[in-house]
Amino acid sequence: MKIIRCRIDGFGKFSNAEFTFRDGMNCLCFGNGWGKTTLAAFIRAMLYGLRSERTNARELSDRALYRPFAGGAFGGSMEIAAGNDVYLIRRTFDAHRESRDTADVYLNGRRDGALSEDFAGRILGLDEQSFVRTLFAGSGDMEVGSTGGIEARLNDYTQGEIGADEAIKRLDGERKKLLPDRGNGGAINAQRAAAEKIRTDIYAAEQQKARLDELYARRKKLQDEAQALEGELARAGDAERAGERRLTRERFAADAGKNRAEAAKIAEGYPKGLPDEREIAKVRQMIADMNASARISGGNGRNDDAKRRRGGAVIFALCPAILLIAAAIYLLCAGMTTAGAICLSASALIFAVCAIIAVGRRGGKKNTQSDGIYAAINAFFVGRTPYAEGAFEERLNAVDDDLREYEKLSGIAAELERRAQATDGEVKAADAGATRQLIVRLAKLNSDVSATEDEIEECERVVAALPERYAALDRANAASEEYELRRQALVCAAEHIKLADAELKGRFSLPLAKAYSALLERTGGLEGEGAALGADMSVTLTRDGITRGDEHLSTGQRAISALCFRLALSDCLFRGEKPFIILDDPFAHLDERRVADCGRALAALAADRQIIYFTCHPSRSFR
Repeated sequence: MKIIRCRIDGFGKFSNAEFTFRDGMNCLCFGNGWGKTTLAAFIRAMLYGLRSERTNARELSDRALYRPFAGGAFGGSMEIAAGNDVYLIRRTFDAHRESRDTADVYLNGRRDGALSEDFAGRILGLDEQSFVRTLFAGSGDMEVGSTGGIEARLNDYTQGEIGADEAIKRLDGERKKLLPDRGNGGAINAQRAAAEKIRTDIYAAEQQKARLDELYARRKKLQDEAQALEGELARAGDAERAGERRLTRERFAADAGKNRAEAAKIAEGYPKGLPDEREIAKVRQMIADMNASARISGGNGRNDDAKRRRGGAVIFALCPAILLIAAAIYLLCAGMTTAGAICLSASALIFAVCAIIAVGRRGGKKNTQSDGIYAAINAFFVGRTPYAEGAFEERLNAVDDDLREYEKLSGIAAELERRAQATDGEVKAADAGATRQLIVRLAKLNSDVSATEDEIEECERVVAALPERYAALDRANAASEEYELRRQALVCAAEHIKLADAELKGRFSLPLAKAYSALLERTGGLEGEGAALGADMSVTLTRDGITRGDEHLSTGQRAISALCFRLALSDCLFRGEKPFIILDDPFAHLDERRVADCGRALAALAADRQIIYFTCHPSRSFR
C-alpha cells in the first residue's frame, strides 16, 4: 500500500502544489520553514479530515493552523494504491466547521459514495488515534501504547466492532443504569422502591379490610337506634309542632334582646336621659330665632344682629341733629343772630348724643338676650348628648335621629317580647323539651350513620383495589428480579471480556514484543538498559535489578523506542501488504551513530513498504 501523489489546492503555505512519491524510501530533506510538517499534516488530513475549530480552545487547531495563508481553496486530493486498486480521495475544508467539509472517493476512476464515510478506516482498518500510534511518527510524539483500534486489528476483530476497553466501558455503563455503585438511583432501586410503596399500600388496605366487619356492625347498631327513636317521635304525636313553637319562641326572645341591646347602646350616649320631642321642638325654635336675628343684623351668630340694630339706630339719631345744624347755618346766613344759631346747633348735638346713648343701652340689652339664647342651646347639647361640637342644626338632627331610632328599636323589642310570651304558653302546653331531645338524638344518630357509611364506602374502595395491588407487586418484584439478572449478566459479560482480552493480549503480545526487541536491536538498542514491551504495550526498563518506566529514558532514546514500537505494530497489524509509514524527522535528538543505525534499519524496512521521511538536516537524510 503506497501513496502515489498528493495534489494541494490550498493547505497552509502550499497552494497549487503537487508531490509524487515512489516505492521504498522517499526522503524529503529541506530546511526549516519549507513545509515538511505541513505536507505530513496534509496526508493525515486527506485520510481522516480535520476537526472543527473550537473558539474556546487554548491551543490552535489544525483547521485554524493550516488554513491557506493566501486564501482561496482549502483542501486537495491524494491518490493511494492498495493491491490492484487505486483510490483517489478528494476533500475540501470549511474555514471553521467540519460539518461543511466535503469528501469524495473514487475507486479505479469511479466514484464510490460508500467509501466517503470513514475512508481511512475502511482501507487501513485504523482510527486516527491508532494511525498516529502505528504509521505516523513525529519528533515530538514519543507515546508508546495501545488503542482500541489497534487491539481490534491485532485480534482480527470484524469491521465495525469495538475493542475490549470500549466494550467493558459500555457494559459498565449499562450496569450502572440498573444499579449504580453509589446512591439510590438505577432501575433496580426504582423497582424496589415501587415494590415497597405497593407493600405499604397493601398493608393499609388489609387494615381497612379488617375494619369492615366492625363498621358493618356499627352501622347496624346506629340504624336500629335511629329506628327506635323514630318510633318514639311517632308516639309523641305533636312533638314536631311543639318543637317548632319552642324554636319560634326562642327566636322571638333572641331578636327582642338584640333590639333592646341596640336601644340601650343609643341611650348610653345620653346620661340624663333622651330628650322628648317637646324639648327638641323648643331647641329647634331657639335655633331658628337666633338664626333669624343673625340674618337681620347681617352678622353671623348671636352678636351680629345686635351690631346691625345699633348701627341703624345711630344713623336714625344723627339724621335730626344734622338737619338742625343745617337749619342753624341757613338762619345764620339769613340774618339770625350768632347766639341763636349757636344755641340751635348745641341743641342738635345734645339731641344726637342722647339718642346714641339710648340706642347703645337698648342694643346692649338686646345683645344680652342673644347671648342667653346661645348659652341655653349649647347647654342642651353639652353634657346631655354625645354631640358637643358642630353646627346646632346638624347636632339637633342627630339627636332627633337617635330618638326616633331608640323608639323604633324599643317598639320592635316590645312586640317581639309580646309574641314570645304569647307562644310561651303553647310550648309549655306540649312536652317540647322531651321532643326536642328526641329530635337532637335522632339527628345525631343519622349523622353518625352517614359518616359510618362514608367510611365503609372508602374501605370497600380500597379493598376492591387489593387484587390490582397484589398484581402490581408481582410485576414490580418480577421486574426487579429481571433487572438483577440482567445486571449479573452484564457483570459476568464484563468479566469474561476482561479475561478474553487478557488472553488475546497474551496471544499477540509475545509476537509484538519479539518484533519490538528485534527492531530495537537493529537500531542499536538502549544503552545500558534492559528494555521490554509488556502485555499492556508499555515499555519497562531494568537497571541494577530495578524496573522503571520509559519516562526515565533520554529524549533520543525515547524517540528510538517509539519508532521501534510503531514499526513492530505495523508488522503485526498488517500481515499481508505493508502500508506506507510517515516519519516527520523523528531522529532530531539522536547522535550521529544512532542516526546511522536507524538509517540502516529504515533502509532494510523500505524493501517491502513505502516510507515517506521528512528531515531538515543532511546528516539525517537517508537516500
